[in-house]
Amino acid sequence: MIEDLQLPLQQIYRDPDRPVRPVRNESLDELVQSMAAIGLIQPVTVCREASRWLLICGERRLEAAKRLGWKRISARTVAYLPPALRSLMRAAENLHQNPMPLVEMTDALLLLKEAETPIDATAQALGKSVAWVNALLEMARDPVARALLETDRLSSLEAWKEFLTLPPPARKRLLQSDAPLSEERCRLAAEAIERRSIRCAPGKAPRGKDT
Repeated sequence: MIEDLQLPLQQIYRDPDRPVRPVRNESLDELVQSMAAIGLIQPVTVCREASRWLLICGERRLEAAKRLGWKRISARTVAYLPPALRSLMRAAENLHQNPMPLVEMTDALLLLKEAETPIDATAQALGKSVAWVNALLEMARDPVARALLETDRLSSLEAWKEFLTLPPPARKRLLQSDAPLSEERCRLAAEAIERRSIRCAPGKAPRGKDT
């Protein structure tokens, strides 16, 4: 049964099965300003666990409410959900409202996979294709992609796909930089390779060494 309540903030606890990720201060500051001006538009989502409320969706909203000094917050309560289903609900809400950080999405999908949640059920809940879910899972298992995700240097599946089309030397150069791996950077690397290939084609002497 779903019910909307006004819950004391001190009774709402963070989901211990959700990986801890740093919150970007810039986006949180904007949310604080918005909630101070117009209040909370979307309630947080919680489920009952023993004598406390477990937060499923709305971690940033809860943190903003704490910064504003609120004592209570609007919360939508649902029946107890196991960790895999909490991850699925969190992923679905974030995907259709505010873009969910890719690292959190991959964490959620891996948890659902470990819980043997059918891929087609996950895809349907997220409004995505089975191919999209499988592509994210494959990326999440790659050690290079994992390292990029953990350091907040990979923000899209498309950028990863572009990266995989590059030859090993170009990939190495991109990884040596601390800059985020984007589609644009991968395309520029591919264009640079193409230009060098044209200059060094048979019958054409190289114009000079690239810097």
